[in-house]
Amino acid sequence: MKNCMPRASFGTTFPVHNLHVPQIRGRTPHPRHPPRPRTAHVPLRPRRKTRHPSRKGRLPPPPLARPRLLWMRWKRGGGVVSPDPLFAPPREGQRHGDLAVPACDARLGPAHPWQSLGVWFHTDVRTPILKAHEMELWGLTGKSEGLNRMFNEAMACDSRLVSKWLVEKQRQAFVGLKSLVDVGGGTGGLTLTIAEAFPWIKCTVFDLPHVVADAPEGTLVNFEGGNMFEYIPPSDAVIFKLIMHDWSDEECVKILKQCKKAIPTKEEGGKVMILDMVVNSKIHDHKATETQFFFDMLMMVLTGGREREELEWEKMFMEAGFHGGYKATHGSGVLSLIEVYP
Repeated sequence: MKNCMPRASFGTTFPVHNLHVPQIRGRTPHPRHPPRPRTAHVPLRPRRKTRHPSRKGRLPPPPLARPRLLWMRWKRGGGVVSPDPLFAPPREGQRHGDLAVPACDARLGPAHPWQSLGVWFHTDVRTPILKAHEMELWGLTGKSEGLNRMFNEAMACDSRLVSKWLVEKQRQAFVGLKSLVDVGGGTGGLTLTIAEAFPWIKCTVFDLPHVVADAPEGTLVNFEGGNMFEYIPPSDAVIFKLIMHDWSDEECVKILKQCKKAIPTKEEGGKVMILDMVVNSKIHDHKATETQFFFDMLMMVLTGGREREELEWEKMFMEAGFHGGYKATHGSGVLSLIEVYP
């Protein structure tokens, strides 16, 4: 029997299991089974132990990513505006004003500024609506009767949705008041509800002249036209409903300084009441937070304003000279009531 242990040239034997078949047989491998080509070593990608926060079901995405993700969901039809009876067309015999349709029309109707975002990013223009129409929103509402009517209907719709919560759940906020000015109150929907619930309070709506020109007559509310950056009528309290988020921090400080001139001291009952959004006020309600970030983008496109967190509100109050403190009550959907004292 032949020896199965091949010999090296220098007489040393090697175990068969340490040699490859081609070395033993002395010929090249079969063409159907060529040796694997040598490649550079690529380290394996480490396995992610946890899912990305934006992919978790209950955990919201990072704060800076939320507006972008929300915008992409809306572009894809991902369910930001979901079917709801409140947003459906009115049925026969149902009041159209009780629905949220006008509010949606005013926010989703002006589509051209959204389509100008790509161009706007490369300019120093203040807002996309200014880039698209060469005029700010307030100038457009003063020029276009149809847009002005749509905007007023939207504000009246918002007032109907929040006024019931305000007069029923926040009655203590009106205790001791004898006069109230609703700045930017439009056609007076919110103010009229307050006047009916608290008839001893003298209520006034203060808005731009072309807005109060369409105000109803013969109501419990007085209407006065003017510019809130220059003057606000004197009263015990001043109330804003979804006004501050239309403006930058610097502009809001100017408005608050005019408010401080118009109201008495804290000891005499003076205060400013702000109905607006406080971002992340409801940590566990992710749908409410998504809505707040949608409004943040909406303000960026239409007005140049933004939504704010509570610390950002507090910073503005201090800069405007309101050192008497504030009280924030979260409720009524995405809105909160902030009472600020001079």
